[in-house]
Amino acid sequence: MPRHMAMRKDPPAGAGRRAGAGGATGAHVAGTVDVLAERFGTPAQKAAFLPRFATGELRGGLALTEPDCGTGLQAIRTTARRAGKDAYADNIERTTRRFSHFALRTRNAERCAEFYTNVFELQPLNKKPGDPNFYLSDGNMTLALFQWNIDDYVGQDPQRTGPDHIGFTVESIDKLKADIDDVLGQNPHMHPRPLGYGEEGKARLDLVKRCPLGHYHLTDIEGVYVDVAEA
Repeated sequence: MPRHMAMRKDPPAGAGRRAGAGGATGAHVAGTVDVLAERFGTPAQKAAFLPRFATGELRGGLALTEPDCGTGLQAIRTTARRAGKDAYADNIERTTRRFSHFALRTRNAERCAEFYTNVFELQPLNKKPGDPNFYLSDGNMTLALFQWNIDDYVGQDPQRTGPDHIGFTVESIDKLKADIDDVLGQNPHMHPRPLGYGEEGKARLDLVKRCPLGHYHLTDIEGVYVDVAEA
């Protein structure tokens, strides 16, 4: 049966009643879903749904929500792909602002790079001579593996190994700043945490700035560091 189908369970409406799409909120065509089930459903689907459609226990609705398709079912282009157990994701267009990289800090950057290369087939990217870190890509995002070193934490409490920061690419950093101001004007609780305040704050920010994948820095509302590059 088509994916774009909604079924609603209602109290029995009496024997012999055929409850089609007309009985469901937001539906367009009466008598559609039960007919689809009858014509195109598998034997198991027919056995499960047709008797309940006939009694009125189930009502079916067909709603069109895809842009630019109007009421033409044949114009629908959305498909669903499995994204985990019992989870599906529609095909969506790539956004202008998108993830660019994810940074991990590890005591064994070289061995971690070998792991992600051999197990997940990530490809190493070029880096500057003398850079002890590793940069791997799947063709869309970059995994940055930073070598943990106690000397990097002079003036601040040493961080544990693990996630360091996330990175984004945006169309314009100036536009991003304007959008942040607009969001804050509507909801002050969305304010990012201050960066670079005090000796420890400056040391932490200087450490994040060493990442060559971005050049504008901020935090989210929980203090997670965000590294931004302009496309």
